[in-house]
Amino acid sequence: MTDAVEGFDKMQFIRHYQFEKDESKTGRTLETAKVGDVFITKLTIEPRAITGNLYHKETQVILFVSKGKVLFRFVQVNTGQVKDMIIHPEQGIIHVPPYTALASKNLFSNEESIVFFFSNKPFRSGDDYEHEVL
Repeated sequence: MTDAVEGFDKMQFIRHYQFEKDESKTGRTLETAKVGDVFITKLTIEPRAITGNLYHKETQVILFVSKGKVLFRFVQVNTGQVKDMIIHPEQGIIHVPPYTALASKNLFSNEESIVFFFSNKPFRSGDDYEHEVL
């Protein structure tokens, strides 16, 4: 048996990544870190706030809710197909492909909700296109 997993240097050690904070829009805070080729974004949504209303042409997105109850509306921008989902932490992971507009609303009236996104490009990098869905 080998001492290291194949492809991993056995001299590696932990690395700490800092989130960059973006509070440029009312009702939400984005915090993003790049780990390897993946962007991890923490979205904190204030009570009853709506966020998003955009889509990407190239960015692949995976999301999950870690705290709260969030209404998501997804719209396939080329076909108009709509899907509403109320997502909470127990519901697993959602894949949002390119050309799918999304918006989210924190359904709590007195508590913030938190959503984590994993993507191949950072949000607000030029691949964000406005598309009001909520």
